[in-house]
Amino acid sequence: MSKAKTQSHEFLSLELAVLGTILEFPESLPLATQHLHQNWEEHWTDPRTKVIAEKIISLEKNSIKPDYKSIERALKKSNLTAAVKFLPSVINEAETTAVLESRSKELQQITKIRMMRTCLDKGIRALDGSEEFNHIYSNFKNKFAQIFPSNIIANTTSDITDGLRKQYFDKKKNPDILTGIPTGFTETDKRMLGLQYGKQTILGARPSHGKSAIAGQIALTAAYNGFPVLIFSHEMSKEQFVRRMACNVAAVNLSGIQMGSFNINTEKRLFDAFEEISKLPIWVVEQNSWPEVYIAYMKYMRQRWGKRGLVIVDYIQLERLENSQTTRNEELARINWMWVQALKETDNASLFLAQISRKGAGKEPDLQDLKESGSLEQDADAVLLWWRPGKDDKTKPANQGILNLAKNKDGKIGRQQLLFTGYCQRFEEWREHTHTEMTNEEMENSERKITIKQHYSHKEKPDA
Repeated sequence: MSKAKTQSHEFLSLELAVLGTILEFPESLPLATQHLHQNWEEHWTDPRTKVIAEKIISLEKNSIKPDYKSIERALKKSNLTAAVKFLPSVINEAETTAVLESRSKELQQITKIRMMRTCLDKGIRALDGSEEFNHIYSNFKNKFAQIFPSNIIANTTSDITDGLRKQYFDKKKNPDILTGIPTGFTETDKRMLGLQYGKQTILGARPSHGKSAIAGQIALTAAYNGFPVLIFSHEMSKEQFVRRMACNVAAVNLSGIQMGSFNINTEKRLFDAFEEISKLPIWVVEQNSWPEVYIAYMKYMRQRWGKRGLVIVDYIQLERLENSQTTRNEELARINWMWVQALKETDNASLFLAQISRKGAGKEPDLQDLKESGSLEQDADAVLLWWRPGKDDKTKPANQGILNLAKNKDGKIGRQQLLFTGYCQRFEEWREHTHTEMTNEEMENSERKITIKQHYSHKEKPDA
């Protein structure tokens, strides 16, 4: 067999390994696309692998899982018989997801070398006068830029100061304008100017204080304002997370959804909330995987959105590295560093939930409590700490909490009081003349009356 044929066979084997693994494990697609999305169509040398690769991306863009059966149906629909017959050969070359990223990198390098050779061949033809030089040289430069896209951008101070000048006058003209994604909490947004793009914001709280509920409400606020939101829910299932969102929107009792015991009017509010949420640009990921996979998927979604959005991780300490041999603090520091770099690259805003130890329960958490979780506090651009005094001390208000902006690299720090309505997982700004402090017992009694109203019709209503 000639050297060229041997190389061609090696290229095809690698292509089949990558495509076969994607078809076998479609959820692993981001591991491949993070390396192959640039020049995706150039990586496939066989007409059959080329059309299979095209269908994989086409299905994914339409939110259809690109597994074997889906690809087979899509190929048959397009009358691509040769590719359909070739599918068993592709799936037979499937490997494990553990090697997919390294295979994709290898294919990426081989493709670049092949594209370079094509460029050089055209350059030689231009030099010997067989083709018009300026035309070939222009194509040559464009192709090299395509092969080696630069991620480094140097801006002059003139460009930077022009941008800063514009930001200043925009802010002067409209003092309420935010430069990031709104949280919905006015005082906090004024200090932070919203969740900043390309920056890491941490939301820390002790267990069961409601940090996931706050994250869900902030996700809704962002989505209502037109920002896409990607949620990595490590603690709750996707149904649990969205269920809490629906309770928030409909102002209905969380337990009522689980029990299916609402009256007709309350059911209507709930179903209207489901309909409303279904139209929002929110994606929830609940699969257990490695941080590298989550980050690859975030990068993929950033390309798919074509705009900056909000990434929520609930919560960061539940992530682990594969086969880590370091201490837990070192491992967490590495995971967080990976996320910080990825945020800079994608320019997404973020909200990373962090669990604070129960140690010290009864007192308001501070940055020192977060320092026990590796380098989270050190790496973060902003840190929010949430605390409900009445959660730990039954004599203190349970419906009132403090959202403390304890760290803010680019602005002021400060605290904001919030009203927490437990039965529907809703938060709003505390108003002294409107809201009344309630202990945990008083709050439960008040919510029990609301629950009875929502769960029973007038005829069914039991004695209170």
